Order: sequence, then C-alpha cells, then structure tokens
Amino acid sequence: MLVKTFVQHLYRFKGPLDGQPEPDNPFIDNYAPWCFQSRLLAPVALSVAATSLVQLRLMPSEAAMALKGQAIHTLNAYLRSPASATDEAISAVSQLILNDWYFGETRDMQAHLRGLRELVRLRGGFEEQSVNRLVSKTALLTDCFIAISLENSPLNVPEFIFHEPLSEKLNPAYNTPFVSEARYPSFGRSESLDLHPATAGILDDIRYLFSMILQLPPHPSLAELDKVQDTARLAQDSFEKMPDICPDAPRSSVPPSVIGVHSEASSSRQSASLSPPPESSSATASPTSSSDATNITTTSASSAPPIPQSRDPSHFILRNQAQSQPQHPPDFLYATVRHTALLYARAAATRTSLSTICPVPQFFMVWSMAFRVSLKEWHRRLGLFLWVIIAVLPTAGHTPFAALAKSLLHIGAVQVGLDHWEVAIEMLRSAAKVVGWLAGMERKAAVATT
Repeated sequence: MLVKTFVQHLYRFKGPLDGQPEPDNPFIDNYAPWCFQSRLLAPVALSVAATSLVQLRLMPSEAAMALKGQAIHTLNAYLRSPASATDEAISAVSQLILNDWYFGETRDMQAHLRGLRELVRLRGGFEEQSVNRLVSKTALLTDCFIAISLENSPLNVPEFIFHEPLSEKLNPAYNTPFVSEARYPSFGRSESLDLHPATAGILDDIRYLFSMILQLPPHPSLAELDKVQDTARLAQDSFEKMPDICPDAPRSSVPPSVIGVHSEASSSRQSASLSPPPESSSATASPTSSSDATNITTTSASSAPPIPQSRDPSHFILRNQAQSQPQHPPDFLYATVRHTALLYARAAATRTSLSTICPVPQFFMVWSMAFRVSLKEWHRRLGLFLWVIIAVLPTAGHTPFAALAKSLLHIGAVQVGLDHWEVAIEMLRSAAKVVGWLAGMERKAAVATT
C-alpha cells in the first residue's frame, strides 16, 4: 500500500495540472524505480507515503512518525560515510524538505535546507544526467518554492544552477510576467493565450514593473528605488480605474457592490462574510498581524441584499451583478489577473511584503475568482496561473488552502521544468527575487550584518 501511495504521490505532484494522463512521465518511469532500488531512498519514500496516508486518515500518525524516524536514522547513518554527497543523499534530503514544507515544522525544513546546501557544496554542484537531472531539478525548485512561501532568499540559488538547451519553439502556455520578453513576446501578441486586450495590457505592465525590480543593483540608490515605486503607483492607479470583472464595461456601469475590495467605503456585512477561518498550523505561514484582516476596506452595500453564508466572494459579486442586469458577462480570467496585478503593484508602490498587502479576505477574493476559471483553461495559460499562485502563496499559509496552494505551485513548476528547464528556473528565480525585494530582504540583510 505504501509503495502504491508513493507512486500516486509522485504522479499527483509531478504530473500535469489538469490531471490528464502522461504516457512518459520521467518521475514515474525512472525516478520511482530508482528510489525503491536504493537502501537509502526506500525508507524515505515510505515515510513520504505514510504522511500522505495520515492526511487522508488512512494511517495513524504514530505509525507515520515511526517510519519518519527510521528514514532519518538511515539518512544520518549514510551521511556519516566518507563519500556521502551523492545523488541518493541529495534526493533523500529534498524529499524530506518537501514533506516538511507541506506538513512539517519550519525549523526542521530549514535545517534540512542547510544540509542540502552543504551536500551540494561538497559535491561541487549538481549532476545533469538521467535520473540525476531529476534530482537536481527537484532540489533547485524546492529551494525556490520555500523561498517564495517564506518571502526569503533561496539558499542554493544562484550558486548551483545548471542549464539545458531550449527547444527552438517554446510552449506559449508558459508565458509569464516573471520571464522577460527576450524569451516570450508581449502578451498582446500571444494569440494562443486568447487574452482580452485589457488582460494582456495588465500583464505587459506588470512584466515591465518586474523587469525594473530585477534590474536593480545590489545596493540601489534612492532615485532608483523611487523610480520603481513611482512606476508601481502609476500601474496601481491604472488598474484601479479599470472595471472589476467585465473588461468591456465602462467604469460607470459597474454596480457599486461589484467594484473592488479597496474602495473608499466599507461594508461591515461583506467583511463579516469574508472573515478569515481559524489560522492554519502550517509551518510555512508568514507571520502577519491578526489586525491585517481588518485593514481591508470594502464598498458600501447599505442597499444591497443580505449576503449569502458562502465564503466565496464571487457569489456576492455575481448576485449583485445579476440584479443590475449587466450588458457584459463576467470575465473571471481578466478579473483574476487584475486583482493579482493590483496586489503586486500595491506591494511595489509601498515596498510591502505580499503577506501584508494580501490579508486573508483579499486572498479569498483572488482565490475564488481564480477557481471560476477551469483548470483546463489555466493549463493553457500555466505561466499565468503560477504568477497568480505566487502572489497569494505567503498568505495561503493562514488558510485551510495552504497545502493546495503549495501543491499547485509545485505541480505547475515541475511541468514547466520538465519541458523548458530554462524557463522554469528563470521564472522561479525572478519570482523569489521580486517577492524577497517586496519583503525588504536587502534591508533585513543590512540589519543582520550591522
């Protein structure tokens, strides 16, 4: 049962986003057999499978803890050997890190990350052949996932990066604002993405803002920082003036109750319907004040009908829009992109972390809009989907959707990495740098060194 569960676990997190079967998944064809043929990796794989079964309540937690203890004991014994910096050791540590990221403690995860960095340093980098390449990709992607969720700097990036030749024709589905126009055309010229011109314009503006952040020197001047923040304020002002969920609707035709959650007036009833659930115990949750959720303002709804008990904010939006008999149908892809872009623009304009700029009610707003778009449609625009998930990931740790948000980033990034490694690592390195810059990593590093 544990062996079958581990293979299912691999397919769940290394398979396609839309769940369609892949006949030649290298993690199933090559990586899983390699794990079970290794005396070191087999107990680690069983421990990972046991954790998944505990989450499904199909195995007692005591049994899973015993298997984890056996896996760590085997790993520690292996690491005491003279030539321990092998692919097997790196793979074992990477699997434990991912498991801790999903279900464990931040302290354990960071200790394993430091161990991984030391193994790679002793090794002198990553191997790039056969299964070794999958091990290397997993380790590098995992480092970036954790850095983004904790709004921190990756430990292994960029010192130990390896490169793969890109195919002549890139998959347009992986186009994302985190990747420069040197690889992909502007969104306005990406016909295969089938974007509304307003949606494409938002994405091109955000890509330009990201490029400014990524081009900042290690110690930027005040003038350089002001230029970035001024650009972000201009973008924010432009996005706020756009219709909320109907890109073709004039601003004046949007009902007051539909306009975004950052309007001047507030609605106590809407705030109540979006109150955050009990804080998750997820170890990767970014520390935010409990008052953050009360800082968000919403539009006045004194004349609006009672809000249904659902936590899905788009239910409220659609109900009010239907009553106003809109001439234009809602475009939830556009709405998701606009709200996500506003998060990035507001964060850059004030140099504020995403976990602060996106309190839990705002997370639910973006999350519910994103899932009004089918996973099949997001699969066609995987780069955009990952851009959305990255924006809300630091806040997701305070919600019941923490593991789901992490798994979506994991699944999508692995898929991009298997097809176009250079695109995947550029996307995640850029995302980690942008998220870290917003959280003020340079300022934190300066304080740490004084």
